[in-house]
Amino acid sequence: MTTLVASLGHAPAVVLEGLEAIIRSGQVINKICLLYTKRMKRQVLMLKLALRYGGFESINLEVYELPFEELKSEEECLKFRYKLYEVVNKEKEVKLLISGGRKSNIVDFVLVALAFGIKEVYHVIPKRGSEIYFTKAFADSVNLELYTDKEPPKHIIDQILNICNPDLRNIHLIRIPLPTIKEEFREALRKDLSSLTYP
Repeated sequence: MTTLVASLGHAPAVVLEGLEAIIRSGQVINKICLLYTKRMKRQVLMLKLALRYGGFESINLEVYELPFEELKSEEECLKFRYKLYEVVNKEKEVKLLISGGRKSNIVDFVLVALAFGIKEVYHVIPKRGSEIYFTKAFADSVNLELYTDKEPPKHIIDQILNICNPDLRNIHLIRIPLPTIKEEFREALRKDLSSLTYP
């Protein structure tokens, strides 16, 4: 079972773009573990609905909400790093997608990858313009919480799929190789990462 681990910012499409591009490259993804801050709850709901109605209902989505609105401090960055470590530590086979969330998250993804001997991280480069702002405007204008247990009207599903479903012709998946470090250093790094506190 292979798990895609990602963080989410304002654009839920990034996760679907990464998922589609990795699957298209011949790999199988069974589960997505998604880390996000409290501020991104609506984007998470959009992603859940896009997976459910966009042909990915067989992929299990596990979500991990971090206990703050935004990554704005050293303490919050360390909490994100620890939670990412915890999530990767419990999974058997992992692919790491660094495209979503804050740029500071990339540092944490790389540190965790090195600690577990993961040989690469993935990044998608889509052609995009103003849709991040459109995504936020849509998420702010529709009460998506109403549709956690029932099917949304067709026009809402269509809008969500339009926002979240990638145009594969315009996506470029980059596999970024990472160096392999000796087990003694990986063990020391895992010890450092596991010693961070998470309330």
